[in-house]
Amino acid sequence: MSIPQGAHKVNYYISQYAEDGSVESALSFSLPLEPDPELTDRAAAAAAQGIVDTFKAAHPHVPVRVGRGYDCKVPGAPWPSNPA
Repeated sequence: MSIPQGAHKVNYYISQYAEDGSVESALSFSLPLEPDPELTDRAAAAAAQGIVDTFKAAHPHVPVRVGRGYDCKVPGAPWPSNPA
């Protein structure tokens, strides 16, 4: 996934599930993408992979889910804009 235009923060959500399907542990982290968006994005991905690997090593039979998203700045009027 490439960094979307206007992105200023990357967010990761990592969850490990118990055998009954309930969430056993969950964590999230966010990092600002400035001053080097590509480097920060790669570092965040590596950190998330390290967390997933740790979860899987501790409980190899328990599923781990990872989500990644970005906060983006959109040029223009703030939302909601007030018509004049």
